[in-house]
Amino acid sequence: MTLVERAPAVRGALLVPGGVRYQRLVVDRTDCRLVVDLHPAITVALVRGEEVAAASRLAAGALGGDTPGVHLELVDAEGRELVLFRPHGGRARVIDVVEQVEVAAPRPPESDDDAAVLRQLAGLAADELVLAVDRLFAAVEAEGFRESARRDRGGRRSRRARARADREAAEGAAVEAAYAAWEAALPEVSVSWAVDHATAVSACAEAARRSAAVEALERGHLRAQGVVAAVAEIVAAPARLPLVLTLPLPHLGVAESELLLDLLTDVLRGRQVLVVTDSPRVAGWARLEALAGRAAVVEPDVVIGAI
Repeated sequence: MTLVERAPAVRGALLVPGGVRYQRLVVDRTDCRLVVDLHPAITVALVRGEEVAAASRLAAGALGGDTPGVHLELVDAEGRELVLFRPHGGRARVIDVVEQVEVAAPRPPESDDDAAVLRQLAGLAADELVLAVDRLFAAVEAEGFRESARRDRGGRRSRRARARADREAAEGAAVEAAYAAWEAALPEVSVSWAVDHATAVSACAEAARRSAAVEALERGHLRAQGVVAAVAEIVAAPARLPLVLTLPLPHLGVAESELLLDLLTDVLRGRQVLVVTDSPRVAGWARLEALAGRAAVVEPDVVIGAI
């Protein structure tokens, strides 16, 4: 599954019905600073490699949390131009820019848990999720896998003890076979992690099964499709906070990166997204999208201290 030139005069033109569009984010603290002008669709913020993780966390906390020292410009579902002030040591206020009066904040989504999960998946992509996709599904589909995984979060010792206790039972044999298949196919990823992310894993598998071209794709292409499937599963949720992604690509070749980014173009349509990255590949993709007005590439004002 993360988490920037000012967008041209769009001022609500790309608002999704019932949604909110964020235009400018300023975080000004004693230990760090971040200023980002946000495109209505995809904003790619180019930062230095050592700033990616911290800048994405700072942006995600400012947009979806209670980080102090925040100035956030937005347009609400009624077309009002608003500014949210979240000062240090004071209460948050929302000001109508045109009327110059304080107003109630736009109603937040009831839950943005999916956006949080997506940020987590984006961070995991380089070392767990993407690594898993092209080797995962034989083990996932092994008889008894899901049930045995749910019942055993206690580790290898309790699993073996239980297996010994009912080794004569067909279920016990299925449990052992399922765990053995998993550990042989994917020793890097724990069973509990796979179960916790079962929805995203299933989405990856379904995307692979539905694609008639998968058999002709290289393994790296399948990894790219898996990431896109996991992202799509979460983007489909109704939450309206911007998604903050990092899109780590060092593990993918040029062809795989291009496929991943092309697929994400369609998957992310309708959501406002901030991609914080140091990747020239991501920047090149976003510049092409910018020609059609679908994205912007910016170099934000960023100073990262201890956050």
